[in-house]
Amino acid sequence: MYCRIFNPGSIYKYTLEEVLAGQQSFRNPGVVRILYMLGFIENYGSGLPRIIGAYDKSASKAELLNMEHCFIVNLPNLNPIDTTGLGFEPQNEPQNEPQNEPQKDELQKSIIELIKGNPKITRKEMSTILNKSISTIFRILKDNPHIKYVGSSKNGHWEIVEKEKKD
Repeated sequence: MYCRIFNPGSIYKYTLEEVLAGQQSFRNPGVVRILYMLGFIENYGSGLPRIIGAYDKSASKAELLNMEHCFIVNLPNLNPIDTTGLGFEPQNEPQNEPQNEPQKDELQKSIIELIKGNPKITRKEMSTILNKSISTIFRILKDNPHIKYVGSSKNGHWEIVEKEKKD
């Protein structure tokens, strides 16, 4: 079982090998810039290498096909599938909170420690250090009222806003 992503039109300007080596390829730089500023894309040219990297520990591999009139990505399903119809083993104890909440708390703590160590750290650097997507880092930063960015995008820095003490 796999997911197929079909794009009419081949990779723009370059070969698949050049794009996988880091060459950026996009038809409309204005749209790309806006999507980046809005946080919908993380890093120019990182998508295909990340897709391939996601299958490093799997026997199944992603398939990238760059043809004259289309580009196709075939992604094998790495999630377990119950083919018996009996369902997966139930949990021993019910969960009272979503699974991602403890992970989110740990990630927030890690981000705060990184900022304390280097207030000028970029989201991309946080992403690399913590092995999380830039979108995940962006979401944590946006949702945390104790972390704020001060200054311009080139010369600014992160600040940790401590909780106000009540008298």
